[in-house]
Amino acid sequence: MIIQGANTPLVITFDEDVTTIPKLLITLWCDMKDYAGSPIKTWTKNDVIVSGRQVALPLTEDETSSLPTAPMVIETKGMNSSGATLFWDQCTVTVKRRRDKDMRME
Repeated sequence: MIIQGANTPLVITFDEDVTTIPKLLITLWCDMKDYAGSPIKTWTKNDVIVSGRQVALPLTEDETSSLPTAPMVIETKGMNSSGATLFWDQCTVTVKRRRDKDMRME
């Protein structure tokens, strides 16, 4: 779950160690009409923290505040050292609405 106004990273747990995979591309999508066709957020391996089977996807307060309260889809693909494209199953994440999403914790 993503909470509007939070800055907590999303964490994906893979079924295998992804530390040595040279390239990762992780995208966050919303299928609502106004958002269809383009990812809401994109991360590459340089943008994330990889630790074995887990990958942490950073999010800022500004990013989560602007997310629609709708189901989101995360898609992940990578490229191994042989150049083969790897795909993982999609996963869904919901965005929880917060009335205080624009009140910053400074």
